[in-house]
Amino acid sequence: GGTLSGEHGIGLEKKDSMPLMFSPGELRLMRQVKAVFDPEGILNPGKVLPQDEAAPAKVTDNVAISKSALDKTGSVYDELVQILGPDNVLANAHELVPYSVDGRSPTMVVFPSHTDHICQVVRACNRHEVPLIPWGNGSKQALGSPLAKAGVILSMRHMNRLLELDAGNLTAEVEAGMGHAELQRQLARQGLWFPLEPDDVESATIGGSLAANSCGPGRLAHGTARDL
Repeated sequence: GGTLSGEHGIGLEKKDSMPLMFSPGELRLMRQVKAVFDPEGILNPGKVLPQDEAAPAKVTDNVAISKSALDKTGSVYDELVQILGPDNVLANAHELVPYSVDGRSPTMVVFPSHTDHICQVVRACNRHEVPLIPWGNGSKQALGSPLAKAGVILSMRHMNRLLELDAGNLTAEVEAGMGHAELQRQLARQGLWFPLEPDDVESATIGGSLAANSCGPGRLAHGTARDL
């Protein structure tokens, strides 16, 4: 006679138990109501409501990419190669396996080296309606909602530079792909230290920590990633 939510929401953890409380018709109605306000499915995707039984099953083969996905990304591949060069676009199945999350491989991985590249990649994927997935070092990709479908991974591997260091004002400007450990090494040469120590400090990037608000014990004294 109780309820799933109680003092807390459904989120991800309890969504698979929703059918215990609601009929298939009621769940369909909830999805229809959400679709009115969120037709693109971008508001908390994958949360609260379990997958519709009529929806296609999740891809679990590490190298399986549907024909429709390939058809949609075929033309965008040529455009991305033109923007970044062939060495900075991965599309072969065996090259994509290291970028799999929850058994799903991306359709491509691209490596921009400056912000203008990123802008062009975002515009190209938007035109072709291909999902774009930011990726630092991949240490946080398994967190949160699983991907609804495969897309193009935007790797920050080449965006890893310290752009400016103003030691007098204790500020630094870095690119999103800069690793925590490398930043600390560069700051240490100036006798400085960045007060953010996530538990994956050896593999995490600054962009990934900011995106996930990943912090360590230093937050008690210096604030969180987003405070900094």
